[in-house]
Amino acid sequence: MRGFIVVAAETGKVLRRRPAVVPAAAVLDASGDFREGERIGVVMRGVDGGQGVVAAGAAACDAASMHSHARPPDLVAMHERDVQPLWPPSG
Repeated sequence: MRGFIVVAAETGKVLRRRPAVVPAAAVLDASGDFREGERIGVVMRGVDGGQGVVAAGAAACDAASMHSHARPPDLVAMHERDVQPLWPPSG
């Protein structure tokens, strides 16, 4: 993987269950020097500060876009079709 994005608990809980679009607005932090189309991991940050990798997939934009304070409101970090949850659904 070329990098990681960190999302809040609410987004992470959805991604643990099923693929879903990850809007750039839901990204709390990003690490690495990834480019659009490269494989990245999705880390969920829990309300207690704990973190864990919940999904992986292709980035829909590059890392520099994630760090920009002027990112467009409709920017997408990952498309639903490119998200792969790492854990099988429970129940």
